[in-house]
Amino acid sequence: MRAPTAALGLALLLAFASCTTAAKTYTVNWFAGKPSIPGVGTTNILNIKVGDTVKFQWFSTHDLWLMPGTVCNKNNKGVKKAGPSGSGSWSFTFRAVKPSPGWTYGCYIQSGATTHCAMGQRLQVIVKPAVGRKLK
Repeated sequence: MRAPTAALGLALLLAFASCTTAAKTYTVNWFAGKPSIPGVGTTNILNIKVGDTVKFQWFSTHDLWLMPGTVCNKNNKGVKKAGPSGSGSWSFTFRAVKPSPGWTYGCYIQSGATTHCAMGQRLQVIVKPAVGRKLK
């Protein structure tokens, strides 16, 4: 009776291995107005899975701040600089679940009387579990 048990175990292992999904990298084109993400579109909300990477890239005067909520206010407690000012890029691989409101990133470069964040340059990243994903 051992042979069928071993064969069943091997079959289950192969079935599970074929269900794993590779982690993805999302490139965010970071500019005033809503961010643009190839394959996703123009949006202020990005749903990802644990193990995915988000890469922000910008080619003019912008910056990147991590905000504790979804409101654009650089003076709120917990706002932290996440990326460089000017042209640049910043990426992060998310290793833990973070349900809504998730992590929110914004640009606080001033444009007249308001900031780019208030004009829509912010992205809420919601991190969901990655069922069947092997993390590096």
